[in-house]
Amino acid sequence: MTDIDESYDLYRPTTSPEAKIIAKRFSTAINDFRWRSDYLKFCKVLGYEPTEYTKKEYNKFLQLAESLHYFDPKSLAKLIDAGEGKQ
Repeated sequence: MTDIDESYDLYRPTTSPEAKIIAKRFSTAINDFRWRSDYLKFCKVLGYEPTEYTKKEYNKFLQLAESLHYFDPKSLAKLIDAGEGKQ
């Protein structure tokens, strides 16, 4: 993640406190699960049988976790608010 000077956000909409909490919890939980678990745990949590299909799903999960590094929680919160029509 890159740190951006706060002045960069001067003209951007503010975020709701709820969206900030959701974004932080989601990002943290996904990355924590990624680091503490493996493919078999992924299957167990989701109730999947280990198959070629679930290997592809697991790879998508890993991509999701990796992609979250490109968005800081504040940006994710803004996207959540926008998706809910709050911005």
